[in-house]
Amino acid sequence: MACTPQVQWEECWWKASNRYGLRELGAFKKGTAESGAAWVEEWKEVLYTHPTNLRLVIERTAHKWVLALVALPFWHWHWRRYSWGRA
Repeated sequence: MACTPQVQWEECWWKASNRYGLRELGAFKKGTAESGAAWVEEWKEVLYTHPTNLRLVIERTAHKWVLALVALPFWHWHWRRYSWGRA
């Protein structure tokens, strides 16, 4: 009888806004395996008005990490980007 390893994971998605123009959406996912390996992934996009120059800003971020416990024990990645609207 073959035994497949168990993997547990969860994810959460969100979308939020308010009357002042702030908007945010994103996702968060994480999981673990029987072997002890784990991973996390998160991304987010936020739209807001900059407080000093009142320009529209779109901020996008992503973050991932893996704890594999095999050949490559730990892996990490982070990314951020800003986009500015016209004045």
